[in-house]
Amino acid sequence: MRYKIDFSLTFFTCILIIFFSKIWNILGNYPEAFKYGSIIYQIVDVILFVLSNLSIGIAATIIFYYIQQLIEKKRNFDWYAELRRILLFMFYKHLVVLSEIENFKEIKQRDRRVTGLLGYDIYDIPVLIELYNEINTEEQKEKFKNNLINHFINMSDQQVEEFSNSFQKEIDEITTKENTRYFKESNELIRSLYTIYNDDFSIMTNIYVRDSTELNLNHLTEEVVNDYIDFLDATFELYQELTTFIDSIEKKKIMVFIKMLD
Repeated sequence: MRYKIDFSLTFFTCILIIFFSKIWNILGNYPEAFKYGSIIYQIVDVILFVLSNLSIGIAATIIFYYIQQLIEKKRNFDWYAELRRILLFMFYKHLVVLSEIENFKEIKQRDRRVTGLLGYDIYDIPVLIELYNEINTEEQKEKFKNNLINHFINMSDQQVEEFSNSFQKEIDEITTKENTRYFKESNELIRSLYTIYNDDFSIMTNIYVRDSTELNLNHLTEEVVNDYIDFLDATFELYQELTTFIDSIEKKKIMVFIKMLD
């Protein structure tokens, strides 16, 4: 599991101590149950009194910390909006290929009053995400891969090269975001995204354009598609984690916010 609540055990232990100390005070109203019971009660009562007051302080500090973090993240909300903007532009460019294959044919069939970047609009993105998440079985993944292979084979070398290079601007922008603390493990997700693009997909498309022949076309196309799917997966994963965190800030979903907080 990626996330854990860092202070959950401490916080709930404090709550239990406070609760138990109140129960212990109630027991003081009853007569002594056994010899020296009153002395033992008084000793435990003193210990619980100290622990209870300490627990109140610790619990209040934890609550204050998370409130302060929520306020800080809201203050820096432009950081998240900017990262989301970069990823949305990447999705528009993914749609150049994805909307042409069977898995995402609904996007191609959508009625648009106004078209945005590359002929798509912002309302295409939720449809894209929904259809992408439906590819969740091995059979569906294999079908998706084969559809991509067939489409890439039908693309000219120039189209493949232009498609690959179209992401470079967003990759350059996102590379500068790695050291910003967005949410837990965001830097790893950002690093994974640009690494897969620079070291795998971009290099493989260059090899494809340079070295593809009739003899090795199928093999090279499959390699390009494998790297592209990894790149696509990394884009979706970062975007969905980011939107989940943004949603936790906007709608004050405290438990989600705590789990994802860096």
